[in-house]
Amino acid sequence: MPDIPNDEREENSMNADALLTPQSISNAFLMLSGTASAAQPEGPTAHAAWIAHIETVNAELRCGEIGTMLRAWHAACASALDGGTWDAMIAIGDAALRIGQSTGFKVAFAAKARQAYHVAFFRAHHQASVEGVRRAGDCFAALGEEELAAQCRVAAERLARSASA
Repeated sequence: MPDIPNDEREENSMNADALLTPQSISNAFLMLSGTASAAQPEGPTAHAAWIAHIETVNAELRCGEIGTMLRAWHAACASALDGGTWDAMIAIGDAALRIGQSTGFKVAFAAKARQAYHVAFFRAHHQASVEGVRRAGDCFAALGEEELAAQCRVAAERLARSASA
Protein backbone atom coordinates (compact mmCIF):
# COMPACT_ATOMS: atom_id res chain seq x y z
CA MET A 1 0.00 0.00 0.00
CA PRO A 2 1.41 3.41 -0.92
CA ASP A 3 2.40 5.70 1.92
CA ILE A 4 -0.53 8.13 2.10
CA PRO A 5 -0.79 10.61 4.99
CA ASN A 6 -3.69 9.88 7.39
CA ASP A 7 -5.65 13.05 6.53
CA GLU A 8 -5.57 12.11 2.82
CA ARG A 9 -6.80 8.59 3.67
CA GLU A 10 -9.70 10.05 5.64
CA GLU A 11 -10.53 12.44 2.82
CA ASN A 12 -10.46 9.56 0.31
CA SER A 13 -12.70 7.40 2.50
CA MET A 14 -15.21 10.24 2.88
CA ASN A 15 -15.29 10.62 -0.90
CA ALA A 16 -15.85 6.87 -1.26
CA ASP A 17 -18.80 7.05 1.17
CA ALA A 18 -20.34 9.82 -0.89
CA LEU A 19 -20.10 7.59 -3.97
CA LEU A 20 -22.09 4.75 -2.40
CA THR A 21 -25.52 6.04 -3.28
CA PRO A 22 -28.45 3.85 -4.37
CA GLN A 23 -28.03 5.16 -7.92
CA SER A 24 -24.31 4.33 -8.00
CA ILE A 25 -25.02 0.85 -6.66
CA SER A 26 -27.73 0.41 -9.31
CA ASN A 27 -25.32 1.53 -12.00
CA ALA A 28 -22.66 -0.85 -10.72
CA PHE A 29 -25.14 -3.72 -10.78
CA LEU A 30 -26.09 -2.80 -14.33
CA MET A 31 -22.46 -2.90 -15.42
CA LEU A 32 -21.77 -6.17 -13.59
CA SER A 33 -24.79 -7.84 -15.14
CA GLY A 34 -23.47 -7.15 -18.63
CA THR A 35 -26.45 -5.07 -19.71
CA ALA A 36 -24.90 -1.60 -19.68
CA SER A 37 -25.13 -1.24 -23.44
CA ALA A 38 -28.71 -2.48 -23.76
CA ALA A 39 -31.20 0.07 -25.06
CA GLN A 40 -33.56 1.17 -22.32
CA PRO A 41 -37.23 1.82 -23.06
CA GLU A 42 -38.82 4.80 -21.35
CA GLY A 43 -42.29 5.51 -19.99
CA PRO A 44 -44.93 3.10 -18.69
CA THR A 45 -43.73 0.24 -20.88
CA ALA A 46 -40.29 0.41 -19.23
CA HIS A 47 -41.89 -0.34 -15.87
CA ALA A 48 -43.82 -3.32 -17.23
CA ALA A 49 -40.97 -4.60 -19.41
CA TRP A 50 -39.16 -6.29 -16.52
CA ILE A 51 -42.30 -8.32 -15.77
CA ALA A 52 -42.46 -9.65 -19.34
CA HIS A 53 -38.75 -10.50 -19.25
CA ILE A 54 -39.16 -12.37 -15.93
CA GLU A 55 -42.05 -14.33 -17.45
CA THR A 56 -39.74 -15.25 -20.34
CA VAL A 57 -37.06 -16.33 -17.84
CA ASN A 58 -39.58 -18.58 -16.10
CA ALA A 59 -40.80 -20.09 -19.39
CA GLU A 60 -37.27 -20.71 -20.63
CA LEU A 61 -36.32 -22.31 -17.30
CA ARG A 62 -39.17 -24.79 -17.79
CA CYS A 63 -38.01 -25.49 -21.38
CA GLY A 64 -34.35 -25.70 -20.49
CA GLU A 65 -33.32 -23.01 -22.99
CA ILE A 66 -30.39 -21.58 -21.02
CA GLY A 67 -29.15 -19.05 -23.60
CA THR A 68 -32.55 -17.48 -24.18
CA MET A 69 -33.25 -17.52 -20.46
CA LEU A 70 -30.00 -15.70 -19.65
CA ARG A 71 -30.66 -13.07 -22.32
CA ALA A 72 -34.14 -12.53 -20.89
CA TRP A 73 -32.71 -12.25 -17.37
CA HIS A 74 -30.19 -9.63 -18.50
CA ALA A 75 -32.98 -7.69 -20.22
CA ALA A 76 -35.06 -7.97 -17.04
CA CYS A 77 -32.14 -6.58 -15.02
CA ALA A 78 -31.81 -3.59 -17.33
CA SER A 79 -35.54 -2.89 -17.28
CA ALA A 80 -35.80 -3.30 -13.51
CA LEU A 81 -32.86 -0.99 -12.91
CA ASP A 82 -34.41 1.57 -15.22
CA GLY A 83 -37.82 1.26 -13.54
CA GLY A 84 -36.65 2.45 -10.13
CA THR A 85 -38.85 0.23 -7.96
CA TRP A 86 -37.77 -2.03 -5.14
CA ASP A 87 -40.22 -4.79 -6.05
CA ALA A 88 -38.62 -5.14 -9.48
CA MET A 89 -35.24 -5.77 -7.88
CA ILE A 90 -36.73 -8.35 -5.50
CA ALA A 91 -38.13 -10.15 -8.56
CA ILE A 92 -34.71 -9.98 -10.27
CA GLY A 93 -33.04 -11.49 -7.20
CA ASP A 94 -35.66 -14.22 -6.91
CA ALA A 95 -35.22 -15.05 -10.60
CA ALA A 96 -31.45 -15.23 -10.11
CA LEU A 97 -31.93 -17.82 -7.38
CA ARG A 98 -34.20 -19.90 -9.64
CA ILE A 99 -31.60 -19.69 -12.42
CA GLY A 100 -28.87 -20.81 -10.03
CA GLN A 101 -30.94 -23.79 -8.91
CA SER A 102 -31.76 -24.78 -12.48
CA THR A 103 -28.29 -24.37 -13.97
CA GLY A 104 -26.20 -25.56 -11.02
CA PHE A 105 -24.50 -22.17 -10.69
CA LYS A 106 -26.00 -21.59 -7.26
CA VAL A 107 -23.12 -19.58 -5.80
CA ALA A 108 -22.76 -17.24 -8.77
CA PHE A 109 -26.47 -16.51 -9.02
CA ALA A 110 -26.85 -16.20 -5.24
CA ALA A 111 -24.29 -13.39 -5.48
CA LYS A 112 -26.34 -11.73 -8.23
CA ALA A 113 -29.48 -12.16 -6.12
CA ARG A 114 -27.70 -10.55 -3.17
CA GLN A 115 -26.77 -7.57 -5.38
CA ALA A 116 -30.37 -7.20 -6.51
CA TYR A 117 -31.63 -7.38 -2.92
CA HIS A 118 -29.16 -4.67 -1.92
CA VAL A 119 -30.52 -2.40 -4.63
CA ALA A 120 -34.07 -3.29 -3.53
CA PHE A 121 -33.24 -2.36 0.06
CA PHE A 122 -31.72 0.99 -0.92
CA ARG A 123 -34.66 1.82 -3.16
CA ALA A 124 -37.22 0.79 -0.55
CA HIS A 125 -35.45 2.81 2.13
CA HIS A 126 -35.23 5.84 -0.16
CA GLN A 127 -38.93 5.50 -0.97
CA ALA A 128 -39.73 5.07 2.77
CA SER A 129 -41.37 1.72 2.04
CA VAL A 130 -41.54 -0.30 5.24
CA GLU A 131 -42.87 -3.27 3.26
CA GLY A 132 -39.98 -3.05 0.78
CA VAL A 133 -37.32 -2.88 3.49
CA ARG A 134 -38.92 -5.86 5.25
CA ARG A 135 -39.11 -7.85 2.02
CA ALA A 136 -35.44 -7.17 1.31
CA GLY A 137 -34.66 -8.33 4.85
CA ASP A 138 -36.64 -11.53 4.29
CA CYS A 139 -34.65 -12.14 1.11
CA PHE A 140 -31.36 -11.67 2.93
CA ALA A 141 -32.55 -14.06 5.66
CA ALA A 142 -33.41 -16.67 3.01
CA LEU A 143 -29.82 -16.36 1.73
CA GLY A 144 -28.52 -16.93 5.27
CA GLU A 145 -27.42 -13.29 5.62
CA GLU A 146 -28.75 -12.87 9.16
CA GLU A 147 -26.74 -9.73 9.91
CA LEU A 148 -28.14 -7.95 6.84
CA ALA A 149 -31.63 -9.23 7.66
CA ALA A 150 -31.33 -7.80 11.19
CA GLN A 151 -30.18 -4.44 9.80
CA CYS A 152 -33.21 -4.41 7.50
CA ARG A 153 -35.53 -5.14 10.44
CA VAL A 154 -34.05 -2.20 12.36
CA ALA A 155 -34.38 0.08 9.33
CA ALA A 156 -38.01 -1.03 8.79
CA GLU A 157 -38.84 -0.34 12.45
CA ARG A 158 -37.31 3.14 12.19
CA LEU A 159 -39.24 3.86 8.99
CA ALA A 160 -42.47 2.66 10.60
CA ARG A 161 -41.88 4.87 13.65
CA SER A 162 -41.09 7.93 11.54
CA ALA A 163 -44.18 7.32 9.38
CA SER A 164 -46.44 7.19 12.43
CA ALA A 165 -44.89 10.29 14.04
